[in-house]
Amino acid sequence: MRGVPIYKDINLANVRFDSIREEIKAKAFTGFIKISYWDMEDYLYFLMGEPVDGIRCFSNGRREKIEVKDYKPVSTTGIFSLYTTSPIEIFAFKEALQDRVTPYTFVGYGQELVAPIQLSHTDPNRVLEDMASMDIYGYMLISKKDNLDYLIVLAKGKPTCVYRSGLYKYAGKEVIEISKEPSYLAVYKTEPEFVNFLASLDTLKKLEDVKLKKLEDAKDVVDKLTEGFKLLEIIISYGLRLFMLLSGKLLIFKVLRGFTDIKTEVKLPNLDAEYSLRIYSIEIKNKLSLVDVVFSSYTETYTDYVPKDVLLSINKAFIEEIGPIGVLVWKKVFEKLGFDLDKLPRSRLMEFIDLLAKEIPDEKHANRFIEKIRRWV
Repeated sequence: MRGVPIYKDINLANVRFDSIREEIKAKAFTGFIKISYWDMEDYLYFLMGEPVDGIRCFSNGRREKIEVKDYKPVSTTGIFSLYTTSPIEIFAFKEALQDRVTPYTFVGYGQELVAPIQLSHTDPNRVLEDMASMDIYGYMLISKKDNLDYLIVLAKGKPTCVYRSGLYKYAGKEVIEISKEPSYLAVYKTEPEFVNFLASLDTLKKLEDVKLKKLEDAKDVVDKLTEGFKLLEIIISYGLRLFMLLSGKLLIFKVLRGFTDIKTEVKLPNLDAEYSLRIYSIEIKNKLSLVDVVFSSYTETYTDYVPKDVLLSINKAFIEEIGPIGVLVWKKVFEKLGFDLDKLPRSRLMEFIDLLAKEIPDEKHANRFIEKIRRWV
């Protein structure tokens, strides 16, 4: 999973874990904690300050669920890291744990062309125009505050299928209203055959379940397949699923859906366990029509402001480095930006901090100010 480190590779014995929890909740943090022990790693995921789920990864490749809400480190001998990420990454993680196959299952597959960005900070209609000019194959993803929303399949840059919460649309007009709550957009580039696969998942039908004593036994299952397209799903461990699309016995593509990301080439763990293999039939659509997708903006302006407690912390760090004159300088910077003292849009936070740092005449103190507030940037 992609993430920006807030704290990285800190000796766990030096971390007050309860204090970290309080900070995560107070700042409505979205991201994950990673704790590395000598024989395993624990991942704890959070969305807007609330625990989502957790996974423990053992050195032999086995994974199991752990409770995040009441989690306590198993020992003080370990390495602690905290990463912030977009809600889309958290939603993709949640999909990896679901017992179902939908277009959402494959979120994160492909090359990231547009990194997750809040819809309030971009024009999705313009993004669609850019994708059309590039003739890309892939998909655009829209998320809401608490889950994934629209997944728009793109062929030569143009929408050919719109998926949302179990419903598929292949023609006509789709008007998408931008939500007033924080929503995100991302675009991924894939190969053309993957686009046809995504647009055909409404034809997916489960044929049978097979138990495997070892992963190599899947070859025997493949040898018995008849003509036509089949999707094989192997449940390897908690949050780890291998998908293979075959035409007859010919492999079209293979992806490993993990709890952190999707990979095409990876060494699979050979566990002392029984694997579940599911076989699906799927009718791959070769010809896709166009969907006229239009994003409509809402009339009431929505602004996501920096929380007041964060502004107070930044103010404190600023005055510590510039001195008492910082009270006047603080007001001057707000006036320059044209905002009230307690209302700073999140989209202007980077600009605001840059202006503050430039007001500190001593370079050493300016750099120390940036270091103090880096967790809010």
